[in-house]
Amino acid sequence: MKLPKSPWLELILMCGVVILSFVALMLITKGAETPPGGMSLNNISLLTFGFFLLSFAIACIAVVAGIGGGVLFTPLMLAFTPIDSLIVRGTGLIVAMFSGLISTRPFMKSGLGNLKLSIYCCVGYGIGAFTGAQGAIWISERLGVTGEGFVRIALGIIVLLLALYFLQGGVKIEWPSPKPLAGL
Repeated sequence: MKLPKSPWLELILMCGVVILSFVALMLITKGAETPPGGMSLNNISLLTFGFFLLSFAIACIAVVAGIGGGVLFTPLMLAFTPIDSLIVRGTGLIVAMFSGLISTRPFMKSGLGNLKLSIYCCVGYGIGAFTGAQGAIWISERLGVTGEGFVRIALGIIVLLLALYFLQGGVKIEWPSPKPLAGL
């Protein structure tokens, strides 16, 4: 039997693992009991499957748009779900970090990426993420529901400004600069 070539092998394997994991989740929900006052495991499985579909759609759109998945994930989750904004923003950071990790391989392989410089820049990213998380917790503790609304409005304004920037075309930068071919 001849194995399919890349990327089909990875795609088939990924789809198989996803299907297997959701079948396992459904089987677990059939055998487990719901605690009093808790959410049923069937609802949790459906919610997880819905998040998977949303994340898959975001991944497809983000690749075509050339942006990180967290830029789309966070506003969509804040706008259309009742999930606490601290959880959504934390998950958005994880989505952004993984999309960054996945996108580094081609840059490193082609020589466009510098690992030492990347590690150095990650220190600032980590400090900014930690500071932002501490600020969000402080706002949540001090301002409660008002703080939650303030954060949602601020993030909505940021996303609106990003959308306007992308619609106007942004700044097009070619780096590294293409070199003219010799002899032409």
